[in-house]
Amino acid sequence: MRAFKATKISELLAPMLSLALVILGLAVVALTRTQERHLGYEVLALHRQHRLAAEEKKRQVIELAKLSRPQHVETVAQRRFDLKRVQKSQIIRMRTRSLN
Repeated sequence: MRAFKATKISELLAPMLSLALVILGLAVVALTRTQERHLGYEVLALHRQHRLAAEEKKRQVIELAKLSRPQHVETVAQRRFDLKRVQKSQIIRMRTRSLN
């Protein structure tokens, strides 16, 4: 039988320490990539919200333009408020006196 050769503790721990450092490095890389992917999804969601908000703003601008047309205002005034067009006989002209 051969005699067991005594080794230093540092010689036994060096490979384990190296392996632990490699595993720790791989874990850091994996966590970094996971975080990067998560941020990418957040950017995508924010881009989608921005696009929907821009489309909604455009739709509202078009609706405002339609609602503020003089023809539409006149139609609403006639239907909703029962207003009629002014006849010439209904206009009363008033003269102002000069203060001199």
